[in-house]
Amino acid sequence: HKSTAATLGGLCSAYRSAGQLERAMEYAQRGHAIEERIYPKGASTLGPNHYNMGRILLEMGKPDDALAQFLQGAAIFEATVGPKHRNTLRNRTFIGVALTVCGRRKEALALLDETLQWQREGQVRPADLKATEDALSALR
Repeated sequence: HKSTAATLGGLCSAYRSAGQLERAMEYAQRGHAIEERIYPKGASTLGPNHYNMGRILLEMGKPDDALAQFLQGAAIFEATVGPKHRNTLRNRTFIGVALTVCGRRKEALALLDETLQWQREGQVRPADLKATEDALSALR
């Protein structure tokens, strides 16, 4: 049931905040598996799951796995809310971070420059804009 998935998401957040990343990932995956059974493939509700799992994987020091999650999220976000939506742009920032950690600096720089430009054209949270600016600063 979707309430069970939401509860698992809450547990994921709690464990992540406590620094228990393996446990957080376990709950994220369990919640996502439920939502995959409930919603059609590519449903907008699945995009944030991939983003959240990507963030956890980055924190766990698994940038290649994180990048795969962010790319799955990107496909969903772009198809459902568009390429310049704040959620798509937030996800793109972390694609850039994952690319950087994976040593793909040139790709990361191009992606983050474009993301920052799009963020400045639209309405994004200041924290998201700062995250992109920080990711670009780390590359320069």
